[in-house]
Amino acid sequence: MRRALFLLPGMALLSGCVFFMRTPADLAAITHGHSDSSKVKIRNFELVRYEGRILLVGKVGRQFFDADTSNTHLDVSLYAADGSVLRSLVTDFNPRQISRAYRTPASSGYQVALDPLPPGLARVDVRAHDGAHPASPLP
Repeated sequence: MRRALFLLPGMALLSGCVFFMRTPADLAAITHGHSDSSKVKIRNFELVRYEGRILLVGKVGRQFFDADTSNTHLDVSLYAADGSVLRSLVTDFNPRQISRAYRTPASSGYQVALDPLPPGLARVDVRAHDGAHPASPLP
């Protein structure tokens, strides 16, 4: 029984089941939202401070076993309390094609630097988007 008490935390650390980075108290009031696409599911994300930078880090997974996720990207939007968009970013997850996993859920990770945070930031939304954005017409 004593061995189990020492082995379980060690196995959790080695397997990556423990995530030590958590949202700092000064960023905890910022709410999170997400939208899945037909091929990619947003699993989780957090705002973290790492080496003096504010990062958005998270994981995505496949919606279906045979989904091709290589053309999917993430749209990150920062909103003010009144709902106006303060900043929008496009980022990719890595690896782009989420591998097939037999027993464990397959996933990919992403990381976006948000420095400097815009004043009045109230909400961060991450949206999975299949395919490219339509090109905007030139003026």
